[in-house]
Amino acid sequence: MTKNNKYIPTTAEQKLLEVLCNTESLGKSITDICTQADISRNVYYEAIKKPEFFDYRNELLKDVIKAGIGDIINASMKYAKDNPRNYQDRLLIAKIAEFYKDEQNINLNTNVNTINGKSVEEMTDEELDKFINSKQEKKLEEDIFK
Repeated sequence: MTKNNKYIPTTAEQKLLEVLCNTESLGKSITDICTQADISRNVYYEAIKKPEFFDYRNELLKDVIKAGIGDIINASMKYAKDNPRNYQDRLLIAKIAEFYKDEQNINLNTNVNTINGKSVEEMTDEELDKFINSKQEKKLEEDIFK
């Protein structure tokens, strides 16, 4: 780490990052990635163990995605126009343009204070979020297939 709290990868890690951030490397085995980066598997595992390397890689991946977002939007728009039954691309475009937002109405019935046999008060935030998300997904599916 430097004064700016920026991670500076080693030369071997930089080679690894170039391969990991290349979209053509998605789904490749660790052996293939190491061969392409011309590094050993030990270098790979040592780098991946470092939280700083992991965070740095994630930031680079975000940049790669941001750089290609225009192409993704254009392809989605074309596909949505050419295939009127393709709901996902139309929904993506509507969300990006902020014409559509997921419904966030949650109705709690005060007569029912248990979910899957567990009282609401005993549930963790994670359990409640999972339950709420499953209900929202079910509602969206119902709306789509009406």
